[in-house]
Amino acid sequence: MKLEHIALTVIHQNEIEGFYVNILGMKVVKSFVLSAELANSIFKINQEILVFHLKKGNLLFEIFIGNFNISYGFNHICISVTDKASFIKNAISRNYKPLIVKRDYGDIVFVSDNIGNLFEIKEKTQN
Repeated sequence: MKLEHIALTVIHQNEIEGFYVNILGMKVVKSFVLSAELANSIFKINQEILVFHLKKGNLLFEIFIGNFNISYGFNHICISVTDKASFIKNAISRNYKPLIVKRDYGDIVFVSDNIGNLFEIKEKTQN
């Protein structure tokens, strides 16, 4: 089995640049409009939807732009970065406030985009 992409929703298109490009370091590979007919048949949302594909390495995100209900729970995406401290500094400098949970055996770090898509940030370990 291979993960092909992760689909998320954001409210404003500026989140593509503001969070996904500037914070996560992804690149926009394409954008398109999902027709209202197709959006309705798949997602039961009867309107055209702007969609962006963003990529970094083998990771592909499909980002839908719109103000839709998102239910919250334990859902999150965990990514690893080469320098967690630099990642946190960059997020803070761009007004994305990380949640840092202090623990004796290593802090847990989360950051979210403006709609609340939650990302756990780990530091890559050397093999």
